[in-house]
This record gives sequence, structure tokens and C-alpha cells, in this order.
Amino acid sequence: MKKKYIGIIISIAVAVVVAILVVVNPFGLGDNSSNSTPNGSNNETPNKPPETSNWIGPGKVLIENYTIGTAVDYQLEVHNGNNQPAEFSVAYRHPDQVEEGYTRLPSDIQQYIWIDERRPVLEANETRLITIRLSLPIGFEFPEEGFTGKFEFWIGVIDRSQTGNIITELAQRWLVTMA
Repeated sequence: MKKKYIGIIISIAVAVVVAILVVVNPFGLGDNSSNSTPNGSNNETPNKPPETSNWIGPGKVLIENYTIGTAVDYQLEVHNGNNQPAEFSVAYRHPDQVEEGYTRLPSDIQQYIWIDERRPVLEANETRLITIRLSLPIGFEFPEEGFTGKFEFWIGVIDRSQTGNIITELAQRWLVTMA
């Protein structure tokens, strides 16, 4: 009986460490922060993880000088590391925490975030580019209280073929600075 609980505790600890590494990204995997204004010209994820694991890239997208009424597209790479096809979900994710100096906007901002494939089915070891678009309409008003001119939102990716008690979600962070 104790072995069962130890196995569960170890599984939970591993999942927490993986989730922290995805959010914090200490090794810079998929970090495309040198590209301050996404333009779709270079969406390759440097230092790609192994083909046998699920991953997304880049982990962080920086958008500077954003103006209301414009659309910004960026491509998210999603990789299926399974040895069989798998369905993924790609969706807006309200951030658990935000980078220092950034604001977490109300979750209704998701109506201005377009995702071209929300439930892609990827073949074994397939990598696919999913286009994400941020397009705040003219007349959009930010909350007055606490808004810093910078905001953050996440795009969450979940492999729906996962089974068991622990489901891992990967997240791409969008850090947006207004003009």
C-alpha cells in the first residue's frame, strides 16, 4: 500500500517539475525573445527537444509597440512525441501568474485571440504550426485599475490522449507592450 502512495507522490512531483520548467523555461527552449515583433518570418524553435516527447515552441512571444486596431500573428509549433496519432487542444489560457511589470487582463480578452486549429490531430512524431492572432478592436478599453501598458496571456496546449490522474498542459506566454 505504501509503494502505491510513493508512486503517486513521485508522479505528482515529476508533473509539477515539468510544469514549472515549461512556464519558467530556464534553458531557453523555444525562447524567441530576440524577435521582439513577431512577423512570421522565423518561427523555428532552436534546440528542439527529443522527437519522443510532446513539446511546443517558442515558449515566450514578445510583442512590442502593439496598437489597438492591428492584428499580430505568430505561429506556435506543436509536436506530438507519441508513437501514434494524438488529438491536442489549443486554447486561450488565463495566466496563473504574470511576468513582473505585466498585467493579467480579464479572461474575456480571449474573444480577441484567434487560433486557426483548436483541436488538431497530429500523426506520430509530427510537428505542426498553429497560427495565433491577437487583434484588439478599435475602441477596446483596458481596465483602468492596475493596467501598466503591458499585459500577458497564455496559449495552453493539452495532449488529449493522456490518461491517468495527471494531465500535463504546456503553455506559450504572450507578453504584449502597448505603443
